[in-house]
Amino acid sequence: MANSPAFQYYPADMATDPICRFWTMEQMGCYHAMIDFLWLNSGKLEQNSSEFPAKLCGIFRVSHQKRAQKLFENVSKKFDITDGLITHRRVTKEMQKQAQSRLKRSEAGKKGMKKRWEPDNSVIPETITNDNPSSSTSSSSSTSVKYSENSDEFRLADYLFKHIQRRKPDFKKPNIQSWAKNIDLMIRVDKRKPDKIKEIVKWCQEDEFWLKNILSTTKLRKQFDRLEMQSESDGQTAASNNRKPQKETEPEGSAYGHSFSNIEA
Repeated sequence: MANSPAFQYYPADMATDPICRFWTMEQMGCYHAMIDFLWLNSGKLEQNSSEFPAKLCGIFRVSHQKRAQKLFENVSKKFDITDGLITHRRVTKEMQKQAQSRLKRSEAGKKGMKKRWEPDNSVIPETITNDNPSSSTSSSSSTSVKYSENSDEFRLADYLFKHIQRRKPDFKKPNIQSWAKNIDLMIRVDKRKPDKIKEIVKWCQEDEFWLKNILSTTKLRKQFDRLEMQSESDGQTAASNNRKPQKETEPEGSAYGHSFSNIEA
């Protein structure tokens, strides 16, 4: 593979080098011309080749071979000449670094492609077992998440929907399974208790502001901390005013027609 069109240059090396610091501009130009040639030609130049004088003329842009040879001699101390091959340590080092970098990127790319397209047997898909084995959904793919109508996730999602539907009967019925997924994340990931979720759902659907804003379990999850803190604040205010708590009412047809305490974990 060919080198990239660029390599790192270190001005400090030139500025502090005891040889280069006294060079003329002509010598500096010849030196950089040689480095450019080596970088573009696999890092080496055959000195014993019959084409060498002509190549030097091309590198230094002169027409006389003796002149080209003299120019090279003026900068030759900065190059390694072994077995008729002219090389440069910095050029060789940079070529090796870039080759190693390309190799690492290639290996990383292959690993990434393998991870993306090949199944990883060490990863267990997040699934929830359907509580109703006779349900037709039990024959669906093992990676699709289905919640039983008796599960906390489904019942809480339906509980929110019934509250909304009580206020707006023509509210478009959502995909309760999708809503239940957010409840599942609230319970498993966010570590929310089902009883607390139910409590907040009821509170927010009776609050004049939040009942217009919490119209999905996605919003419920996103705003849960804020809802919880505000409900606790309202509860403390009610207690300080000696207000009697309102009797809890459930929306008609809600899956949550009875207390959580009667639900098996």
